[in-house]
Amino acid sequence: FNQTETRYITLTQDQPPTVDILYPQNTTYNVNVSQLNYTVTDESVSLCWYSLNGGANSTPSSCSVNFTNLISNEGSNTWTVYANDSLNQIGSASVTFTKDTVNPLASFGTNPVDNFNDSDGSITFDLKVSDNVGVSFLRLYGNWSGSFVANKTNSSPVNDTIWSVTVNGIPEGQGYVWAAWGNDTANNQDFTDTNRTFTVDLTNPMTSVINQPANNTN
Repeated sequence: FNQTETRYITLTQDQPPTVDILYPQNTTYNVNVSQLNYTVTDESVSLCWYSLNGGANSTPSSCSVNFTNLISNEGSNTWTVYANDSLNQIGSASVTFTKDTVNPLASFGTNPVDNFNDSDGSITFDLKVSDNVGVSFLRLYGNWSGSFVANKTNSSPVNDTIWSVTVNGIPEGQGYVWAAWGNDTANNQDFTDTNRTFTVDLTNPMTSVINQPANNTN
């Protein structure tokens, strides 16, 4: 007599390796990024390799070692890690980051000119900060408050664009100095190479009349 037996089996499709990049991250670095750290998850992982900014693939090697002695470009970078398994299924992961090792440039605008003389204690200062990637803060430094400190801060400056800011109530005095400071999005910083000076003179000049002796007549 015949007997039929029914059996159930579950088929699972083998997946390609899962790649995770640990370093670098999607951020801005002010140093050269030279290492690519990653992990790979797979039951039968075989080899790993990388590509920098769409360039040629590296020679495949063991997945147990991070990639070192790499060179990142100034500006935006996209690095990719690949891994295959024993079935030659390929998994990958990419990261985009920015390298900014170039200091910004803080500079003066037109006003006030060096050795400026002011008569009302209200002065408009022109300054700017420029960078190859992006700028973060721009500050006006001066010593008219008694010490050389930041007097005004622009927390959203426009790259390579003059910021004109007016300071009122500057007390009377001579030999005041001012300068511009700025940083970029990687916190590279710069002061203007020199200071500019100005004088505030709020005192009107004094005038006097000297009486002349009357003419003597004999």
